[in-house]
Amino acid sequence: MGRRKLAQNFRGRSNTKSLSEVANPSPPTFVRPSGRTLTWDNYLKSLHNLPKIPPVNMFKHAPGAAIWDAVAIPNIVIELRNPFTQCQTDIYWVGTVVYFAGYFALVKFERFGTEPNQLSWISFYSNVPHPIGWCKQNGKILHPGKATAKAHPDYNEKLKIFLDGKQTISPYHVELFTNDISSMVSLNPTLPVEVEDISDPTSNKLGRISVISGDRFHVHYLTTSGDDAEGVWFSNKCEAVHPLGWSESVGNYLDITHSCGIKFEKLSTDNFPNFPPEMIITAGMCLETRHPSFPHRIVGAVIVKVLQMGYFIGKTCDKLPDTRMEFRCHVTSPFIYPVGWGLKWGIDVENHMAGSMWDREYLQLERLPQRPPHYFEVGMVLEAMDITQASFCGPVTIIKVAEHMLFIHFNHWSRQVHSNSMWVDAECGDIYPIGYSELIGIEFQGHV
Repeated sequence: MGRRKLAQNFRGRSNTKSLSEVANPSPPTFVRPSGRTLTWDNYLKSLHNLPKIPPVNMFKHAPGAAIWDAVAIPNIVIELRNPFTQCQTDIYWVGTVVYFAGYFALVKFERFGTEPNQLSWISFYSNVPHPIGWCKQNGKILHPGKATAKAHPDYNEKLKIFLDGKQTISPYHVELFTNDISSMVSLNPTLPVEVEDISDPTSNKLGRISVISGDRFHVHYLTTSGDDAEGVWFSNKCEAVHPLGWSESVGNYLDITHSCGIKFEKLSTDNFPNFPPEMIITAGMCLETRHPSFPHRIVGAVIVKVLQMGYFIGKTCDKLPDTRMEFRCHVTSPFIYPVGWGLKWGIDVENHMAGSMWDREYLQLERLPQRPPHYFEVGMVLEAMDITQASFCGPVTIIKVAEHMLFIHFNHWSRQVHSNSMWVDAECGDIYPIGYSELIGIEFQGHV
């Protein structure tokens, strides 16, 4: 089975209606229940764009992905505010979820065959959709609107027939999501953490988690000045924040200037990634890597120091000495590759190591277990956090796929400027389904 067929099958788990069924027999009208135009609304107006949007369950790390198949059920019926009625009081009506696009659900309001279709995009994981019976329980008005009521005076009887045997969402719909997302950040926010130093990524500083927002958290360094004084946002899957004792266990430098009497103890091996015990890591070995500061570049690198638990300090081999830098990494990191990986995938690898890289001993990453398949394809659109600006979330398009790595470009920024693109791992915590920023409540910085 080809890659495209696999992707089609995967997407099919969340959508059973074809796009023609959604739009026909008449052109749809799209209105938000809130009446406002938000993040992806203009993009979603064209049904031709929908196949480019991967479902939530393709992002294994994304909030709600673990329960998506159980709750995002095609043809499920809900009650929601009816934006097609003009009334000072909120009027609600019944709709059917006919399509999912990322975290968004396309709802078709029930008109009993009356045209034109009335459709609304909603954020599915929100307080917008309600289970059938919610309006009755909460004293809300359930009405189809004047046009539908005029065409079907017996709409209450028809609604009973329509709802017979239909499935609706859980009364605890929002709670299911919040419970899932609340467990994503495993670090204890009441305790200090060890955080990668912004100015020297081979060492750590002490910090405290100051804010948790969804699956991301903000760390405030225990310093009062310098580039890191304001702190940094991180993903729950990042390899830059660790519990106390991590540096001592790995043999990595930790700045304890602001330790304030904090006690450090070594962590058990259960706190570290597994890797083949027969895998040899020695100083001088070569590899290829995504540049730590310029994520649009793949460069050659050499191991300069071996740490413990599978970690090492590497140094990039850039053309310009000013951009060469040391970095800390684990042998299982998705951002390091065997020598020749870039050549295999037609990627320019910047490597200005003295002598030939092929004449040196290289890190045998081929010995690692094979990565699980993913179903991302060129042309798909998603949301991503800019690695170089951790608070920037915007729309991106996948422009190249190389094994587990995706080369993404921030939409409406020039492709001639390489820094507007970056390499990410298919399972990293910096890419999300569309609608993520609206769901979590972070600023969406871009135009779709």
